[in-house]
Amino acid sequence: MIDHADHWDHEASEILLSFRGDKKQMWEASDISSAWLNLMRESLNGQVFAHRHPDFLAVAAVHGTAHLTLFDQSMWDRYGLAANAGGKFAANTFVAEREGVAPTDDRQKIDGFYGVGNNSIRTLQRRGAVMIACHDSIHAIARGVVAKSGAGDPDMVAADLTNNLIEGVVLVPSVVAYIVELQNAGFTYAKAA
Repeated sequence: MIDHADHWDHEASEILLSFRGDKKQMWEASDISSAWLNLMRESLNGQVFAHRHPDFLAVAAVHGTAHLTLFDQSMWDRYGLAANAGGKFAANTFVAEREGVAPTDDRQKIDGFYGVGNNSIRTLQRRGAVMIACHDSIHAIARGVVAKSGAGDPDMVAADLTNNLIEGVVLVPSVVAYIVELQNAGFTYAKAA
């Protein structure tokens, strides 16, 4: 359990929690198969383009199997994380943008930057969305990896996974505890089921 601020992204968390825009939403994403990236993209599009809130902030509070999306491909390969995804995904296809997309794309283009054909973490991050990683989920995944292999140290695996989160992710001690912090800071709760 993390109980010291120097063991997680406390400063980035404080910046996030102090965001003063009045339109901000937190998506709880716990299932890798749920449509959370699509729903976040739809929410961003609706808030920014339809409701004219250019400062809208979307945050993903990620845990459970959805947390696998926050590790780079080298971790999927090293620890066989595809097996943790229920065999539904052979690789971490959730991060990369569709090739050739750009913010200058027509908003109505389905395969463009804003379209359903480009549901990606990287695009959401480029649009200002923040991905929150969970220390507790990382340790649960590490324990599972060690149990399946029958060898290794869960703390070492957890450290490796933590050091290989995708760029721009904010690590907190416990996402389910952090949801309270986000709600207290005025974030509207949404569940990606």
